Amino acid sequence: MKRNRNQDLSNQWHLIKDDMKKTQAKPKQEEFDDYDDEDDNEVRDAAYYENALVQTINEFSVFVASITRDLETQEKEYMDDLRKKGKKIPKAIWVDSTFKIDFVTKILLQYFGDQRDRLMKYYIIFLLKMKPWITARKEEFFLKANIFPGAPEADIKFFRDLWAIDGTMSDKEKATIWNFWDVQIEIVEDWQAVTGWKVNPNEKLNIPNIDYTGEAKRLGLEL
Repeated sequence: MKRNRNQDLSNQWHLIKDDMKKTQAKPKQEEFDDYDDEDDNEVRDAAYYENALVQTINEFSVFVASITRDLETQEKEYMDDLRKKGKKIPKAIWVDSTFKIDFVTKILLQYFGDQRDRLMKYYIIFLLKMKPWITARKEEFFLKANIFPGAPEADIKFFRDLWAIDGTMSDKEKATIWNFWDVQIEIVEDWQAVTGWKVNPNEKLNIPNIDYTGEAKRLGLEL
């Protein structure tokens, strides 16, 4: 199945940190590369990582949307063919899925706006707690666990279906999604190392505190 995507990100890429010392400009795609965590030239500019996270979130959204757009098109063509033949039309699976991934991404970025440090804190609270299951590539956790608190099931079911329905994504596409999460975790951890920020219960962030460990235990998905 062809994907109309702008780039192949199936191999994990990282941020280089040595040429951003004097600028807070948004990093360009060619500035992503392998780097050594022990590099003496490590970037100490928090804004660099904040901009990098926003770019990665957008790239992730574009990649997933390229998959759902194909699925929507194929589903529509299949149903149109059934309709012409006078056959029963099954319930649509992928309708509006591309809109939903675009919408969720825009809402997330608009909510935090220019307060990108708060976006980082959100990811520390929301994403880093999932690191053990992401590192272990535990698909079952994302299929069964309540990892999107407060979100209507109808709005997130399509993302679960991408993993649950056989043949929907290739192994390469799944690897790319895992790698996106790896990179986001790495960016967030680097930002936390640079800023020294730690979760403070007195800081009002309006971010739900999610017990993924308890959720995994409830489902029998401990590591």
